[in-house]
Amino acid sequence: MAPTDVAPPDYVASSGALPDYSPSTPSPNYSSRLLQGEEVIEHSRRPSLPSRIGSYRRITERVTVVLNDQIPGSVQPLYGRLDCIRGYLAIHDATDLVEVAIKLRGNKGVGLTPYTTVMRTRILEESFTLWEASATPKRCPSMIPFAVIWPPTFSDAGQTRPLPPSFTCHALSSFVSYELIVTLSKRKQLFQRLAKSTNICVSIPLSYLPRTRPPAPMIPSELPFLSTVKSSPEEWHQIMHCMQFARNPELTPIQCCLFVPAVRTYAFSDVIPFHIQFRTSESSLNLLTGGSHGSLNDGGIRTRVYLLRRISTRVYEASRSSAQFVLGEGKITSVSRPVPARTRCSTRSHDDDVEDDLLVLDCDGELVCPSDTSDGGPDAIVPTFGITDLVIRDLIVLELRIKSSIIGITHEHPVRLVTDPWTNDPPYEWC
Repeated sequence: MAPTDVAPPDYVASSGALPDYSPSTPSPNYSSRLLQGEEVIEHSRRPSLPSRIGSYRRITERVTVVLNDQIPGSVQPLYGRLDCIRGYLAIHDATDLVEVAIKLRGNKGVGLTPYTTVMRTRILEESFTLWEASATPKRCPSMIPFAVIWPPTFSDAGQTRPLPPSFTCHALSSFVSYELIVTLSKRKQLFQRLAKSTNICVSIPLSYLPRTRPPAPMIPSELPFLSTVKSSPEEWHQIMHCMQFARNPELTPIQCCLFVPAVRTYAFSDVIPFHIQFRTSESSLNLLTGGSHGSLNDGGIRTRVYLLRRISTRVYEASRSSAQFVLGEGKITSVSRPVPARTRCSTRSHDDDVEDDLLVLDCDGELVCPSDTSDGGPDAIVPTFGITDLVIRDLIVLELRIKSSIIGITHEHPVRLVTDPWTNDPPYEWC
């Protein structure tokens, strides 16, 4: 036998009984509520939408149009992305009817001034035949249900883009509107052969508002800035600017840093925290505070942070126009006492030497967007969007301006406004 060939051992079956096994402990009780010492690691957000248990009715002499799944008390039917327009038609008089159809139509109007709309474009048109006399020998039913899905996109200058929300801007005579058209076609009588049309049309304006959330949560406004910017600097986006004094070279330039939440996508109901840090000499700092440390804007320079909406239109490639509206004013909530700049060098993004005679002033504030505008501007709750000849841009603006003068600096930083916040709190009321 070769050395590598080892004979297998002889196994003898055991006649003994199997060992005793103790019963396993019962499984724990599971609950969605947290127990003491537990925390949520990840969860799926549930949609918190208003209950749509109401209906919208449009009553005419020949037909009543009923649209279901509406918010009770809403003045106009409201739909979101990929929503279903569900309802029915109640035909009061089906005499001589040969066809019943509905049409979902969207129009866009673009202007340059408040006085006239220069260009109108059809952005959506989908037709559906609900009943046709040639397809059935039966008389038109008195009740016809229907269901139509909103298309999510449309063709814009050869490109596929998301369907824009309903929108109106009186300052530029521009709009995006949608309507549901119900058409009852009648059989022409002998004396009606020369008539242009015997159709009965009912048009119902619709509001379209696709809902969107930020891609990430925003840092809570109640957390102190100086602690979060050191522990989680990725939560803040820094915008730097410098105000020079060309006519008074003795004054040190004011270096200004504006910090906003890094997500840069905010809901209309969000309270947007911001932080301003000024770095300059004591003499220049007195222009901001008036020499009384602790109160901003008491000096000769006005500091302003606000949310600006700019609407731009283009007609026939050559003519362009724009209008802008302030959506919300920033409010300074706290101002710290100035400290030497060398104690705050860790928050700076450059490696310049810190001079001993420079001071740093920190200010905290909040931006709140109102529910609507009272100056005749566009509806503030329309989210940011852009198509070929109509663009809505939202900006956080930092402005430093010498009082009673046009001299100053203005820095615009683009952000995006959406309909819903990241959290599961009750959503904004859209009706």
